This record gives sequence, structure tokens and C-alpha cells, in this order.
Amino acid sequence: MLTKEKKVQIVSALSEDFSKATLITFIDFTGLNVASMAKLRSTIKSVYPGHSKVKVARNKLLELALKNAGYSTEELGNILEGPTAVVYVIDEDPVKVLKALSDFRKEHKGKPAVKGAYFEGTLIDPDKVEEYAKLPSREELYAMLLARMQSPISGLVYTLGGVLRKLLYALKAIEEKKS
Repeated sequence: MLTKEKKVQIVSALSEDFSKATLITFIDFTGLNVASMAKLRSTIKSVYPGHSKVKVARNKLLELALKNAGYSTEELGNILEGPTAVVYVIDEDPVKVLKALSDFRKEHKGKPAVKGAYFEGTLIDPDKVEEYAKLPSREELYAMLLARMQSPISGLVYTLGGVLRKLLYALKAIEEKKS
């Protein structure tokens, strides 16, 4: 049994993490054995070492930590019922963590079940969690945006280069004609 001091420490640590989290996903880990749970932890940790985590805590402690971090727990409904773990990421791209969780679930026959998530402060349902996992990551979006921005510039450079080439050919032809 946890002592009161230990519970206070757990709530304090979770509150601090949740206040900086861009994603807090609630999962039902029923059906996962210890080895699978350890693999889930290492998979999530490897996405952003030190910033992405999996924690198991009593539902009441999770609820207190969420309240302390500024989240509204009334909207959670039955999310904090039964065995619950949280997968969260602090100050990083949440989509990468959702992708890692989604891939893990595919490998383990849909386990753990997703109950819902706070995605950048907004509560989303399990279906939305799966949709968000299919989105490109922040880095991929930046690369796509940069490619789109470079495309017109590259076209302009190519066009201007062609105009200059034609001018040089015309000058060369005039020079050859005069000589």
C-alpha cells in the first residue's frame, strides 16, 4: 500500500509533467503481460528520450494530477475507470508518439486499448487518436512546407537562368557576326 507521502510525490511529479505535456493518452493495459508493458515503455521512451513516458498510477492519483495541471476532469467521463496508464510527451511533437503507440498496438493485436487523450489541451476520443497517428509528424510537415516554398523560387531561378543564357547566346551571335 502506498503511503500518503508517496502518493503526494506521485501526484506532484505527474502534475509537473502534465502541465508541460503536449499529449496525454489514456490507455487500458488489460491483456498486456509484463514483457509487453516493458516493450511499450521502451518503445515510447525511444521516441523522445526523457520527454516521452508511460506511467501507471491509480485513477484517483491521475485525476488529482490532471486537476493540479489545469485540466478539466469532468469531461473525462469513464476514461479513468479500470486499469489505466498514461502515455505522454513533454514539449515535443505528439504525433510521433501517437505513431509509435499505434504501431505497437498493431503488433500486439490492438492492445493496449486507447481510452482517449488530451492532444495539446483538447480532449479527443479514441477514433481521433488513431486519425492523428496517421498525420505527418511536425518535421515531415516542415519538410513539405519548405519544398513547397522552394518550388517557386527554384522555378524563378531556372527561368532567370534561361533568360540570361539566351542573352549571352544573342551577344555571342552578334559578336561572331561582327567579326
